[in-house]
Amino acid sequence: MPTKSLLLFPDLDQPVTQASLRPLRISGAVTPVVDADSGINIAVVEESASGVLCVIMAYLGMLEGDKNVVYWDDFPEFTRMVEPGEKDNHLFFYLPDKLFTPGLHKCFYELTRFGETAPDDSSMVSLFFVKLTRPGGRDREPHLPDGHSELHIPQLPREIIDQEKIDAEWAKKGVPLTVPTYPEIEVLDTILMRWGSHTLLPHLVTQDQAEGKDPIVIVARQEDILAGGDSPALEVKYDLYDKVWNWSSRHSKRTRIAVDAGAWSLAAPIIKQSVNGIITIINLNGEDVTVQVNIQDSDFAQQDLVTMTWIGTPPSGKPLIHSETKPVENIPSVMEFKVPYAQVRAIAMGRADASYVLTRADGSPPLSSKREFADVVGDVLMPDAPTIVELLGDILESDRPFATVLIEYLNIANGDLVAGHWIGEKSNGQAYVHEFTHTVSDNEAKAGFFTVYVKGEHIGVLDKGKLDLSYTVSNDKPELYGVSDSEHLRVKVQAVTATLARPEVEEADGDVLDPSKVFDVAHISIENPPTQKDDIVTWNWQATHPLGSISDWVPITTLSAGKPLRFRVPANFVTISIGQYVKVRYSLKHATTGLYSYSAALNLLIGSLIAPTITNAQDSKGTVIPDGNTTVDTP
Repeated sequence: MPTKSLLLFPDLDQPVTQASLRPLRISGAVTPVVDADSGINIAVVEESASGVLCVIMAYLGMLEGDKNVVYWDDFPEFTRMVEPGEKDNHLFFYLPDKLFTPGLHKCFYELTRFGETAPDDSSMVSLFFVKLTRPGGRDREPHLPDGHSELHIPQLPREIIDQEKIDAEWAKKGVPLTVPTYPEIEVLDTILMRWGSHTLLPHLVTQDQAEGKDPIVIVARQEDILAGGDSPALEVKYDLYDKVWNWSSRHSKRTRIAVDAGAWSLAAPIIKQSVNGIITIINLNGEDVTVQVNIQDSDFAQQDLVTMTWIGTPPSGKPLIHSETKPVENIPSVMEFKVPYAQVRAIAMGRADASYVLTRADGSPPLSSKREFADVVGDVLMPDAPTIVELLGDILESDRPFATVLIEYLNIANGDLVAGHWIGEKSNGQAYVHEFTHTVSDNEAKAGFFTVYVKGEHIGVLDKGKLDLSYTVSNDKPELYGVSDSEHLRVKVQAVTATLARPEVEEADGDVLDPSKVFDVAHISIENPPTQKDDIVTWNWQATHPLGSISDWVPITTLSAGKPLRFRVPANFVTISIGQYVKVRYSLKHATTGLYSYSAALNLLIGSLIAPTITNAQDSKGTVIPDGNTTVDTP
């Protein structure tokens, strides 16, 4: 199966030990690929308006002024010089996307070292396979909710259709599902058959199936059918991706079949906001979803426990699970459970699955319900963009010794592998890439976020340039590629031009703050700021200690416009910087223009200034002058 790394460029941190030039690398390339070194998909080519991001890895004997010429199909297409300050560093650049036409392409580069006229031996030649079509081709009816117009329903056996359900006997021997041939079918396409909320083992399309000689038959085994559960109308559909990870634009059309295989005995719950099996996010108006369980004499008794489980499966990434338990106190009645709106919003264009388990008060074996399903329709919610604590409006100062990156997303879980992508553009337009990985711990998952520190060397190199920061979350769900890409944080990297007066710290004496005067909090005050309704004011307390910085923001209302502002800084952010300077300032985002204004900085010393003392004095001949005496010394 082809794989993709979480990192744009894996193994860039390997030491430079090889005398030969390493192959050119392309961001996001898929490996392995049959009959090629790497695969290039639609996402790689369309990711950036600047082109396709590439790297020439650092090599032995690297010098400023070296010239690297990139050849694509034996034609020189790009020249990358080693600029001042880039010695022994990787060389990032963009190749024009017009080069990436479908098919196989050879790529290599030639190095002409500084001061030489003839190039060294060329790098190893890489063979890239480019595929710019999706399995299933174009969806001709994207406005219809049922599924991709060209991916027809998985076909059930005639006997099952005639008897109108899958019973225990059929479940025992397995149910064959036939996938009709679809546009752009190719060998090694992967078909993910969805049996309710359960996914069957991936099926790889064979050569004979791609050529139409053999039918594509996928068998739902008994364990699959039981995992999907009993249902009066279980939904069956499939998703596709090809050997370079181009996904079909939508899942297939759906078929539904009754399943009564003995999996569950209680009636399915009701999803109150589901209309014909669809929850429309915009119609929720920010309200929670209600799951209802019908409590009847025949199955329930007083003080039985009902545990409702909601499994929300997004288009990619881990399922979001919400569970709640309530005692039976009234028979008959309708018991209601609330699913938080945020969890429903997070699975837009995905699927919800509700069920419950009845734990009997008399100790008899528990019973489980059938499952109720609903599609969740709305714009896909990507993980939130990362934030940088030291950010001033839309500017990261280029002289910062480090940047504190906070990553927070809704379904963060213990063991998540997160890859951060620090993609910069230098002042001369050249690309710069720094990446990091982090495994989420249990405490971080409980807190809902984690922190990563980026060294100043990755900031200063982007002076007068730009930064595009994002991250990718991976999980271990076996049948999916299993990643979610975050929103992007895009900022300028440069010095700040101050146009607003600096803030003050109320407990400070001028530019010095005695920490003994701070008990619970210190107060930042901004006198007469030029604010208007709907402006946003962000204050920053920037320390040299990695754990000493903090910032926050407030929206300006009609009543607070133009009025003084006061903010609280917890005492621990003061004491951690004793003996050091912190920089205090604020930025103002204007609602009318979307532009920022910046204040001057208060450079605040945490701790009392120590008066200078003279321990002894000597004249020009080295003679010590006694305490209290004077001398006149001329050269």
